[in-house]
Amino acid sequence: MRPIHPGLSPNLEKEDFIMAFSKIVQLGTYNKGGETEKLEKWFEQFFKEKAYAFSSARGALYAGLLSLGVGKDDEILVTGFTCIAVIDAILATGAKPIYIDIQKNFQLDFSDLRRKTTKKAKVLIIQHTFGIPSATKEILHFAKSKNIFIVEDVAHGIGITDKGKLLGTFGTIGIFSLGRDKAFSCVSGGVVIAKDEKISQKIQEFQSRQTFPSTLFVFQNLFHIVVFYLLVLPLYDFFKIGKLVLIMCQKLHLLAKPIDVNELDHFMVYYQKLSPALAAIAFSQLQRLEKFNSKRKEYTDFYKKKFKTEIGDTLSYDVPLLRFPLLVDNPEELKKQARKKKVYLGDWYSNGVDPKGVDLSEIFYTNGMCPTDEYISQHIINLPTYPTLSQKEAEKVVTILKVYAENSGNNK
Repeated sequence: MRPIHPGLSPNLEKEDFIMAFSKIVQLGTYNKGGETEKLEKWFEQFFKEKAYAFSSARGALYAGLLSLGVGKDDEILVTGFTCIAVIDAILATGAKPIYIDIQKNFQLDFSDLRRKTTKKAKVLIIQHTFGIPSATKEILHFAKSKNIFIVEDVAHGIGITDKGKLLGTFGTIGIFSLGRDKAFSCVSGGVVIAKDEKISQKIQEFQSRQTFPSTLFVFQNLFHIVVFYLLVLPLYDFFKIGKLVLIMCQKLHLLAKPIDVNELDHFMVYYQKLSPALAAIAFSQLQRLEKFNSKRKEYTDFYKKKFKTEIGDTLSYDVPLLRFPLLVDNPEELKKQARKKKVYLGDWYSNGVDPKGVDLSEIFYTNGMCPTDEYISQHIINLPTYPTLSQKEAEKVVTILKVYAENSGNNK
C-alpha cells in the first residue's frame, strides 16, 4: 500500500511503471524518437496554441520570458506565495521580481498589484495556485492597460477551465509543469504554449539551440518511477523500509533532486529539450486526463462539504485541485499527529518563497513585503486529492482533522 502522501508520485500507476521500465533498459535510446514532438502536438491540439517542451517547467518559463524580451532592468510582477524555481527563472533573465501579496482565496491582491506596478514592469505572472483560477477580469484589464505581458503559471493543473476557457490561454504564454508531484508527471518536465506567432517563433528558435539532457539525468527520472512503484511507495510505512530506500537512492545519486543545488545558489536554470523517453511517460498520463481530473474533482468536492466554513471563497471554484488547502492554528502539531496515523499532510507553501532556507536577501524579498502570503504560509496544510487515493483514505484524513479540531477547541 502506498502512503497517504500528496507529494510522493501521486499519479503513479502500473502502466507508468511498465513504460518506464521498458524505457530504462533501452540504454542509449533515451533521447531518440519522436515522443517529444508527439507530446507537443497533444498540447497544440488541446490548447489550440503552439507548444514547446523542456526538461523542466522553470526552463519553459525561462524560454517564455526570453521570448517576451525580458532582460536587465525589467521588473516581473509575481506572487510571493510561490516556489523558488519561478524566481530562479526570473533572475536568470537578469530581471527583478516584484512580489505581490495574495488574498486568502490565493488570488493576487489587486490593490497590492496596482500599488507595486511601475513603468519598469514588463510581465505579470499569474499563478493558478492549486488549480484555483486567478486570471480575474480586473487583473487582465489592468495588465492590458499598462501594456504588460501576462504569463500564466499553470503548474498545478492541466485541463482546468474558468468560465469555459482553459487556464493557460488567458495570457500571452502559459507554463505547465510535468514535475514529480504535479497533476500529470514524467518526474521532470515542462511545456510552454504561446498564441502569438512571433513569440512562438522565438521560443522555437531558443529550443532548437538546446540539447537533450544527459543519459544520467534521464535514467534518474525513469528510475524514480521504477523504484517508487516497486519499493518506495509499497514499503514506505513498512518499518520505514521504503523511506530508507528513497534516502539511499538519493545519496547514491540514483534519483535526481527536484531543484539542483546550483539553481538555488546561483539562480541557474536548466532548460534542455524534454527527453523523448520522459515525454512518452507524460503523454501516457495525459491520455488519462479526464480520469485524473475527475478523481481530483471528486475529492475536492468531498473536502468542501466537510470543511465548508473554513475554506470560504475557494468554494466558488468548481475545479479539480492539485491539493486541497486549509488554514489551521498549529500546522506542525497537526502534521505530527497525522504522521502517527501514517497520513502525511502537504505544506505548500510553508514559506513566503518556498522552500525554507532560501536567502531572501538574494531574491529581493524582505519580511513583511507580503503579509497575507506570510500569514498563510505559517498556517497552511494541504489535503491529498490525487487519483490513486481511495475514498476510505480520504475519510481517514477528514477524521484526523476533526479529532485535531476537537482537541484544539477549533470547531471549524
